[in-house]
Amino acid sequence: MNKILRLSVFSVELLKDSPLALICDGSNLMQRALHAHRHFDKATGEWNTLTTKDGRESGALYGAIVTLSTLVRQFRPTHVLWTSDWGQSTARLAMNSEYKANRIHSDYDLSPQYEAFDTFLDLVGIRHYREHGVEADDLMAAAAFKFSPEMPVVIVSADHDLRQLVSDRISVLKPSMGSAPGAKEVLFTPKKIVEYYGLPAGRLPELWSLTGDSSDNIQGIMGVGFKTALKMLNQCGTLIDTIERHPKCRGWERQVWENYKMIRLTGEYATFAVSLDSCEFDKNEHSQKLIDHLSGWEMSNVIAHIEENSLWS
Repeated sequence: MNKILRLSVFSVELLKDSPLALICDGSNLMQRALHAHRHFDKATGEWNTLTTKDGRESGALYGAIVTLSTLVRQFRPTHVLWTSDWGQSTARLAMNSEYKANRIHSDYDLSPQYEAFDTFLDLVGIRHYREHGVEADDLMAAAAFKFSPEMPVVIVSADHDLRQLVSDRISVLKPSMGSAPGAKEVLFTPKKIVEYYGLPAGRLPELWSLTGDSSDNIQGIMGVGFKTALKMLNQCGTLIDTIERHPKCRGWERQVWENYKMIRLTGEYATFAVSLDSCEFDKNEHSQKLIDHLSGWEMSNVIAHIEENSLWS
């Protein structure tokens, strides 16, 4: 039995030395780390966050290291890839100039912590990758399809788009989003996808092409939400049949089909010149350069784990 299908998130011990590729949505995880350690104090009108003695914010860097360390200890991957966005998708903007136009762009500069984390990854021997004009979603899709014939893959991202990639060889972990109800981590396997959405993973783009995706500024059919879209597909069959036959699609045929092309992840928008071998993870690789780098960011807690050889185990 595929070991991913036997995995209960954060509770079942994985078999030692069993091959597994961990693919991380770096942009998503860094933003989560930033917000987890940066809170606005209404009383003072200031942001409270982790900082170094010379005033550099370090919460995103620290949070990303802790997140990656936790994932490695829990999944025990033999291969790790950290992907990042590098601007918006050139291909999707060519299809729709309003793609993600609703996103609020902050003046906050996270680049020093991104760069420091990239250096950390280099020093611990973890492969990281990005392509100009390509989003991490497309990189992760390309990586998952390339790696999964060789070994099981776990993708880590809170972005729901990645769940369409779930298969017998690919699972998607939605990290915990705090302490609120429903915020616990969820491992999406084929069975979980059907329980959660009522459709197999490969058909999720059909569902979302009808509803649209407000987070990406993709407009769906007016008045069609999740339950209605699911009912439409169940009544008509395929997306093409639904577009041709369902009355709610009249006048929306082109929009729905364009949505489908925008939402479906095939990996085709990424060049992805990365081999599986280059992502092999040697969790015992530590150096004085790593200690010096983390010392410069006053990461004493992380350094203590490294010196105790407990960062990854």
